[in-house]
Amino acid sequence: MFRHPVLFVVIGLLFSSLALADPAIRTYPVGRLYSEQMDGVRGTRNALLQNLSIVNEHEADLEVERVELTLLRSGEPLQTQWIGPSELRAIAQGGSALARSGMLEAADFQFHSQQLLGKGVGLSVTPRLTAGTALMLNHRIFAWRGKVDALRISVMFKTGDETRTTSHEIEVIGATPAMPMRFPLRGAWYIGAASSFHTAHRWAVPEEFALDIIRLGAQSRSYSGGGQNLTDFHAYAADVIAAADGEVVSIASDYPESAIVIRRSGETDEVYMQRIIQNQNRLLAQGAGAVVGNHVVIRHAEGMYSSYAHLKTGSVVVAKGERVKAGQTIGKVGNSGNSTEPHLHFQLCDGPEPLNCAGIPMDIAGVRILMADSPRRIQAGDVVFAD
Repeated sequence: MFRHPVLFVVIGLLFSSLALADPAIRTYPVGRLYSEQMDGVRGTRNALLQNLSIVNEHEADLEVERVELTLLRSGEPLQTQWIGPSELRAIAQGGSALARSGMLEAADFQFHSQQLLGKGVGLSVTPRLTAGTALMLNHRIFAWRGKVDALRISVMFKTGDETRTTSHEIEVIGATPAMPMRFPLRGAWYIGAASSFHTAHRWAVPEEFALDIIRLGAQSRSYSGGGQNLTDFHAYAADVIAAADGEVVSIASDYPESAIVIRRSGETDEVYMQRIIQNQNRLLAQGAGAVVGNHVVIRHAEGMYSSYAHLKTGSVVVAKGERVKAGQTIGKVGNSGNSTEPHLHFQLCDGPEPLNCAGIPMDIAGVRILMADSPRRIQAGDVVFAD
């Protein structure tokens, strides 16, 4: 029988390289990480890595032993987060439980699992990844002073008897889009949610930098009377205006409004939150449109879309394809979709679908922030005044 030693060496090396193939490192949003200003005077910023996956696309098992997340400045390490075995085990258990609950599918706007994991890939219950399984890490927070260029993701793993490291870098973007924007309402308003970490917005990909805006009245309440009717709320039916010039690419104006999750007198936090979650899940089951409600989406430039959501039924006064100017009335504040009380949800995003996009930070000119000691970005809890 003919034997060729060189051929056997080549085949052996091929199988060895397949066995030692690196896992794939993926993020969503893809390829970039926006940072947000914390303090403009001191130059402090923060960023949130929403989703990171480590995927075994090969036949050989591998064990993820450590993950390092390193901020880079001019190519040099600035700070590093180390995620070791015990935390990786907890992360794996949490991720697999999330997958079993069905939330990966129900909240696909948050994970984009086909992109983040890949078709047919499941989440492993341990850091040991068999073929076609993955480990998913979510919500890693960073804060720093000065400039940061990139985030290096390094994965140390063991396959067979060998321990190896593979790395991937994504850009950290510090500058906001060079597009003048104005506040989407006129007068005095209260910012109920923003990119601040203590509000729900920051943790969700589409609305990471979005604003929820309400109006306060006497005794710092958002309503008068009993606060059980939509018309009791000071924000209700206020004019919503375009934040910048652009083209209307999407509208909805016939979703019903509801007072079903307005907080009831004497209701505990626990009961109230339970009702909110139940209503949110109900709307998610109906699709993205039911969550967003009545809305207008305006395209300003390629990859730059502003969205105005939860508008009053029948109030949209612009048409798809119409060119609008900054300051032009486009609708009225309402309570459609996933809304706990009449308010405006306003965001800048990288796509025309308000729920199926990734948020972009925004600078808003022409507003005065009550008690702000220097120019800065709007934060949750601010009272703002806009012309």
